[in-house]
Amino acid sequence: MQATKPGRLITAIARECEKTGGRMLRACPFATTLSQACFCGEKVTKTLADRVHTCTACGLVGDRDMVSAALGAHVHLADPDDPGTARLDGVQARNTQILFHEGPQEALSSQP
Repeated sequence: MQATKPGRLITAIARECEKTGGRMLRACPFATTLSQACFCGEKVTKTLADRVHTCTACGLVGDRDMVSAALGAHVHLADPDDPGTARLDGVQARNTQILFHEGPQEALSSQP
């Protein structure tokens, strides 16, 4: 049970980041609301029981956690030491969706 605690995993990831000369940055999920966002900028409201992201605006369909993880690449921190300053850069996310057009949908659909 001890080996599966989230805190232990976070500590291990931080340690690996430091070993490679980097550092782990943390973002507040309440500030970013990645599970409720879409690349196109629309808010896609879901409950915790909803496991599939379905955007009626752009048609993107995928696993809720995978969409959130992909959006995580577009999170910026005003202060890297303060997770509460994290914000989703909606313009950058939308530009990624436009640039790669079908890429996000294909990537999300190809996963088991």
